[in-house]
Amino acid sequence: MKTCIVIPLYNESSRFDTKAFKLFVLNNDIQFCLVNDGSNDETKQIIEDLSNSINGVYALNIEKNKGKAEAVRLGVNYVIEHLNCNAVGYYDADFATPLIELRKLNTFYSENNFTFIMGSRIKRLGATINRYKSRHFSGRFIATFISEYILNLPVYDTQCGVKIINIEVAKVVFNDNFKSKWLFDVELIARMKKHYGRDYCLKNVYEYPLSYWEDKGNSKITFKDALFIPHHLLKLYFHYR
Repeated sequence: MKTCIVIPLYNESSRFDTKAFKLFVLNNDIQFCLVNDGSNDETKQIIEDLSNSINGVYALNIEKNKGKAEAVRLGVNYVIEHLNCNAVGYYDADFATPLIELRKLNTFYSENNFTFIMGSRIKRLGATINRYKSRHFSGRFIATFISEYILNLPVYDTQCGVKIINIEVAKVVFNDNFKSKWLFDVELIARMKKHYGRDYCLKNVYEYPLSYWEDKGNSKITFKDALFIPHHLLKLYFHYR
């Protein structure tokens, strides 16, 4: 099984850990598509250097910043069109989810029959999930609304930034532009449910509880963006319900 992980990057030259990334790629059978989302720092050069020096690492450059949702969508469609992969996923460039967790997620995917695996930041004994309290509380409110009123599925954490998806399912859920810039993770599940049905989602979507996750505290979502989240939630509610 071949998996390619899309990593969207916008002005990430100061925090993208190239050393850890190189070490991981050289010791794991996972390909990567690094997407420069119109950065104005050295990000473009960094991902081109990685692509030119390491087999299985591909660079996609977007001249104008389009936001995470579209950067991921374009990266996934690049993988679908140009690479021979069985699965495609995406992963946040800040390594809030450690690379070892990505490896665990991919191993779990390869050993099971689920078509959509989501990392889940469940605070539990035996796990280290370090998240700011304000984000945790607001996140739980938003997640409950999403689960109960938009998806009608028992989802705990749609927004964790690491997922792996069967390539055929990815062709369906990443085909069209997203309605929301920041809540596209929700749309993926909503599109899957609309296309395949609720029962299919209950049987084929799995939330994988992460053992470690660290809030990096430098989210690209601004205060102004946060004010519009209720609007985005309502937009998704009326569109997908």
